[in-house]
Amino acid sequence: MALGTDFIAAVIDRAHLAEASAAVRSAALAQVSDHVAAMKSRLESSRPGILAWLDKNQHARVWPMPHPMMGVLGDHDVAPLGYWEHSKDVVGATGRYTALEYSARIDTMGLTNALKRNSIKTSIPCPVCSQPAAVAVTILPADESFGVWSLECSTCGHKEAVQDAPDMSFTASAPALTCKCKACAARGDELFSVYGPRATRFPELMDNVLIEAAGRLMGHEPGWTLAHDGTAHFGEGLAGRYFEVPVQVAAGTARGSFYSSLPADVKAQLGSSGVFSALLERTYGVDPQLSYCAIPAFDGSAGWQHTFSMARVGFDPSDGQSFLLWAEHAVAFALSGTLVLPMLVTVPEPSRLVDAPA
Repeated sequence: MALGTDFIAAVIDRAHLAEASAAVRSAALAQVSDHVAAMKSRLESSRPGILAWLDKNQHARVWPMPHPMMGVLGDHDVAPLGYWEHSKDVVGATGRYTALEYSARIDTMGLTNALKRNSIKTSIPCPVCSQPAAVAVTILPADESFGVWSLECSTCGHKEAVQDAPDMSFTASAPALTCKCKACAARGDELFSVYGPRATRFPELMDNVLIEAAGRLMGHEPGWTLAHDGTAHFGEGLAGRYFEVPVQVAAGTARGSFYSSLPADVKAQLGSSGVFSALLERTYGVDPQLSYCAIPAFDGSAGWQHTFSMARVGFDPSDGQSFLLWAEHAVAFALSGTLVLPMLVTVPEPSRLVDAPA
């Protein structure tokens, strides 16, 4: 990220998240048995025979063909039982499948949505004042996940939540940005004091990061390569998800004539945005260059457009609350968004394209 990984680390206290998630898991596990029994009782009384059917189908250790499950997969009463009773993330090695594997069976609605109405309600000591704080656990924290849960303390007003489900993008708990309790407000003021001046230059810093990324990629520096899926990997120096897409034809050549000169397979690649600059350069003599204006890649979600736009707009440097709102957008995009490095194509002499090998 343009502000550096220290900014992310300061906003998202992963040591705190790990400690809080462990407490949430311990408290929720103590209630799993009663939670499962209550769900099974409700299901069997309202739909006699459903438990035996589920045991052989949707909740089976080996999932049968999906067509027998139409109308049942996304059931808000059925789906939670399969998770809480049989997921290895909950019951351990004796479970039938992992949460991620189970999520694939109900992918039309997502595991978090499927479990939302049947969360476990429990409590843990508040991370701020140590008094009992109410917790709603939608997905249990596990070895590779902080889970999906929310916490609210009625004593000091502390609130936080984390969403790290197998089928969702990671959304971290960052109470310093969102919580209004005294401790979190003080932490927010500290972040504003330390990072506010630097953050006012965010658009400029972001562009500089992309310029450096593009330069290293096109310079074929070790560790800076394009994968077969078109993703650019830049090593540890500039971590992130970047994609290379053709957006313009340079050197005064009209777009139509450029496309008509290229072999059919390259036209297809250009049309699907799956072109690799190295392929164009090596095989067809096309000199690709990367421009330095970042645009968001939405991955099917138009919400990223708003999130990225808000991060680029910036904030009022005299207003700490304005900074905290800006930081929410910036951190959200840094954790789960994707940037595009648009590719400018410089076309050589047409004869080179015509004579190029097919």
